[in-house]
Amino acid sequence: MKHTVSESSRIDAILTKILKKSQGDFFSRQKVQELIKNNYILVNDVQVVKVNHIVNQGDIIFIKEFDVNNIANKQEEVKEVLKPHNIKLDILFEDDDLIILNKQNNILVHPTKFNEEDTLINALLNHKSFNWDGDNETLRPGIVHRIDKQTTGAIVVAKNLKSHVLLSKMMEQKEISRKYLAVVEGVVLENEGKIELPIKRINSKSKMQVAKDGKSAITNFTVIKRFEKYTVVECDLETGRTHQIRVHFDYIGHPIVNDPLYNPKKVYDIIIGQLLHSHKINFVHPITNEEIDITASVPKFINDFINKLK
Repeated sequence: MKHTVSESSRIDAILTKILKKSQGDFFSRQKVQELIKNNYILVNDVQVVKVNHIVNQGDIIFIKEFDVNNIANKQEEVKEVLKPHNIKLDILFEDDDLIILNKQNNILVHPTKFNEEDTLINALLNHKSFNWDGDNETLRPGIVHRIDKQTTGAIVVAKNLKSHVLLSKMMEQKEISRKYLAVVEGVVLENEGKIELPIKRINSKSKMQVAKDGKSAITNFTVIKRFEKYTVVECDLETGRTHQIRVHFDYIGHPIVNDPLYNPKKVYDIIIGQLLHSHKINFVHPITNEEIDITASVPKFINDFINKLK
């Protein structure tokens, strides 16, 4: 089955509309995403692997033949109705189209089968001006990019489908600048550098590793301050792979302080999370064209650790 795209949008959103017309209401967005993940979808003769891939006007989508029953059997059970939860939000910027939050430590961005309520999405659903107008079956309404559970700082969330499509495309085309502050083990000798090492998942586990057959991952860094046994660095991401900064610095012998996954051996009494913070975000607003330049304040537990070193 072929389809010519008439307007820019996420591939899963377009496919949901197409397949609901031909297959009926059986095809929710989750089932469409299963098609994508199982290599049934091509765009301009290229295999699509990301469910949030942005297609543009004139692109040709090709859907391979598939067995509806197989797709149904592979579909994971998910909770279709997300619950609002009264979790305090630290709002750095908000208008009708997007919201930028300073995420606290130890909170997931979106629900999982292990945690359906205590996440940033549940908090947003409780926020009176977050009126998501996209597919109400998605478990990640408005999410443009993620940061890890124990990473703090700035995160951009779209408030409607139009801004979500535009922001996702900007993220894909590297038009959103993201800088992180990290405290790493040891003394980093170079004043600045580029870590360009591919990353892939270790089997089905949540842990990632540097590997020749992994996906391209590029982290630029600048040393902010050196101490006797630690270094504060600012990281500028060219790509956004899972755990990218954590994996890259662990690989070069400077793991993030208190990282529970890649640096679990050391124990510190005064800190409660890994010392990695989404510090700055800069981009041009996709609707208003104003420059958005946001700095998220560093949490107390990171400042406390740095001040103790001083």
